[in-house]
Amino acid sequence: MAGAGAPEPQPLDNNDALALISSNALTLGQSALALHELSGLIGATQVVAALSLLAVDGSHEAYAAPCTPPARTAAAPRWPGGCAS
Repeated sequence: MAGAGAPEPQPLDNNDALALISSNALTLGQSALALHELSGLIGATQVVAALSLLAVDGSHEAYAAPCTPPARTAAAPRWPGGCAS
């Protein structure tokens, strides 16, 4: 072995395109790379959303736990709205 460098590039012609497009290994490899990239992006979405909310001084009300209205009684027949803390 003369050298440990990269192998020489192989020229491709029109007859090689179908083999590359039809190759299951190529499709599987591209899918694996796309999945890896998307998993990193999905992991960052919560951090980006939280920092964006802080940056614009947004309201946290949309992310608060939902409240349940109190039971109707004779003293309070209607719920005035809002949650009691």
